[in-house]
Amino acid sequence: MYELLKQIKVNLQTTPRYLYSFRAFCIGLLVFGLLFALSRDPLPFMEGIQMGDKILHASAFFIFAALFHLAWSRSFWLYVFLPLLAYGGLIEILQGMTTWRSMSWGDVVADAVGILLYYAVYKLISTRSPKPLANT
Repeated sequence: MYELLKQIKVNLQTTPRYLYSFRAFCIGLLVFGLLFALSRDPLPFMEGIQMGDKILHASAFFIFAALFHLAWSRSFWLYVFLPLLAYGGLIEILQGMTTWRSMSWGDVVADAVGILLYYAVYKLISTRSPKPLANT
């Protein structure tokens, strides 16, 4: 798995056309996420699950962080963590301005947890040295 992610990252970094397309895709996902966050109907299947909204926030921002880290491979904190956290805060502020959604700073905390969880998994995977397969 690590080798596959490494190869994807190398391909994105060495071929500008793919990199720009991938960045456009990431930005498109953010626009879709913003429109989804401001929609009138929350996900009905999550209503009965305790902390379901926070789980969704953390999961979405885990995926956003993974994609953005591939697209912008410079400083994680400057190019991934801060922009995504600001994006999560903006979503909550905009939801507070609507009459059908409410603002929750707990959602921003869940966003940060998802981003940091991705970073922890990334560090865990990237620091492990790949072991050669046993001859069988």
